[in-house]
Amino acid sequence: MPLPPSSPGSARDGITEIRACTAHLDFDFLGVSVVCLDPTGLLAGAVGWDPSEKMRPAAHSALVEMLGRACTVSVGPYNDLLTVCFDVRAIAPETVERLISECLTRQLDIEGGGYFVPACQGLAISSVVTTATDVADLVQAAISAVHYAIVDGDTVAHATPDSIARLQTEVSRTTELSNAVGTDFALYYQPIIDITTMKTVGYESLLRWRVADEVRKPHDFLDAAEATSLIVPIGRWGVQEALEQLAIWRAASAPPGLFVSVNFSARQLQDRTLPELIATTLETTGVPADALWVEVTERDLIEVGSPASATLIELDALGCTVCVDDLGTGFAALRYMVEQPVQVVKVDRSLVAKVGTDDNTMHSIVKAVCALSSSLGMATVAEGVEDPGQIAQLREIGFTHGQGYLFGKPAPADEITLDA
Repeated sequence: MPLPPSSPGSARDGITEIRACTAHLDFDFLGVSVVCLDPTGLLAGAVGWDPSEKMRPAAHSALVEMLGRACTVSVGPYNDLLTVCFDVRAIAPETVERLISECLTRQLDIEGGGYFVPACQGLAISSVVTTATDVADLVQAAISAVHYAIVDGDTVAHATPDSIARLQTEVSRTTELSNAVGTDFALYYQPIIDITTMKTVGYESLLRWRVADEVRKPHDFLDAAEATSLIVPIGRWGVQEALEQLAIWRAASAPPGLFVSVNFSARQLQDRTLPELIATTLETTGVPADALWVEVTERDLIEVGSPASATLIELDALGCTVCVDDLGTGFAALRYMVEQPVQVVKVDRSLVAKVGTDDNTMHSIVKAVCALSSSLGMATVAEGVEDPGQIAQLREIGFTHGQGYLFGKPAPADEITLDA
């Protein structure tokens, strides 16, 4: 691992110090905890640069006092990081983890004032991170665990043999995505049927990414796009493309009322220019607003008063159809139904699969969801339908629509045959 730039007294020359401090330890029994101070910049933003610069030496002194001679505590290897090294035979990793947490939940004395410094730590043990071959590798693995702790909102994360490789893949994907152009993406469409007539009444648009001869599905790249600002332009392209394709279908032999459903994450909905883009696209394509279903997953809980909530309200006012997707995978369903302008509820395949089985509890839950949705004037879509034997029961329960491989797999627009 290359050394970071260094300057006298800076935390950036920490790798050299860490190597020296661990020279007497057996690498096969080495443990490393990297502590990240003020990961969100809360303290720096609140009190300014000078006090925040002094939090590292203050935290270093506090950890040295707490951990004693069982551990070595180094400043660095990068800004706002401290590195704790120890022999797992002399002190258990869980003890080190606990002591660090206890130490950093106390106020630190900085310039004569007491401050609570937010912190998280990443723990790497050489016997666990078998891909590490030296101290620098183990420190890097611990830093990768810090990243996962920050992203997941945890105070502690543990490195695994593939922690670094996973981050390298993520960096590679985001780099590829940043170089991608509109022609590298494509939309596939899966039919949504009226469960009474069994006719196709709409399509869900599903994003695909073409890389060389490979067609990648969303789970291969959307997380990387979400972690950057790239998800916003991708989403803007996707909704424009879907509406333009719907306009082509409606101008041809499409059945009356054909709609298209487009998925949006909470981050995409934070784009306050999205309603204007959609309004303009609807006008230029001639597609009526209610023919656009705006899908938001139940897991993407959108708080009332947030920018994403404001976007949803604007899209509802525009006439778009707001839809909760994957109901049953989170805990936000009732809040969505009450707090957001929802008109369609899509029930996750994990619940739909229980219909017609001996699981009476899940059957009753699905039936209750359909009844509640109906009482609120909402349509309900059964997702992941594959068994034709379920159709009669889905109708009896109260579903209005169905979607799944039984009715058709996702396909490019030029492979779609519209119902008469």
